[in-house]
Amino acid sequence: MKFKKIIAALTSLLCCAGTMTYFPAFFQPVHAQEAVNNDFEVSYGGWYGNADTVVLTAENQIGFQNSRGMLVTGRTSSQDGASSSKGFYLYGGVEYHYSVKVFSETAENFKLSILCINQNTGEETVKELAVKSAEAGKWTELPADYTAPDDSYEFKLTITTDSTNDFMFDDFKVTSKDSDALTAKAAEAGLKDKFGNYFKVGNILNGGTVQNSAITANILKDCNSVECENEMKP
Repeated sequence: MKFKKIIAALTSLLCCAGTMTYFPAFFQPVHAQEAVNNDFEVSYGGWYGNADTVVLTAENQIGFQNSRGMLVTGRTSSQDGASSSKGFYLYGGVEYHYSVKVFSETAENFKLSILCINQNTGEETVKELAVKSAEAGKWTELPADYTAPDDSYEFKLTITTDSTNDFMFDDFKVTSKDSDALTAKAAEAGLKDKFGNYFKVGNILNGGTVQNSAITANILKDCNSVECENEMKP
């Protein structure tokens, strides 16, 4: 009798295992995919100081685990900090997970916020994604999950603290479990890669457009020659 129960249990297990193979979407884990990954090892990733006095500098061995990280100096207001528009990579109506690692020599209350613009009305919405106290001299992660309204664009991220002290940040990432939301990533090959051996492919930037990651991402992908716009008119 005991032997028959064992056989029945094994048979049931095999049947369940066979059935599960027909429903992989329900039983396979869904992995988050990266929409944005700024580690600052090569570039600034579209980050800039959001005030005239603020200076961002990528320096070796100041980032997380002694990597290249971003130093923020010259703040005169608690609203001063580091910003970057990620509208080239993100969509409204999609849930994204945002994270960034922050550091300061002093104890700080860090804030990560996002500004989105409604493409129909032009109305700006600012959402505070994460607020977290960080110990002096210790790296701290600011994590957040957020779904912007469907008609959103711009996705301007800003990192600040409650003080005007210098701080550092590194490893800014945005991930999503929706693979359809990642199709806006810039292709690796651009116009400069196709025609760069024959002629220069250029465009212009000005003081406003250079801070828009959607514009700069396209130019960096396609161009090997860039010139200032209004600034060069004199």
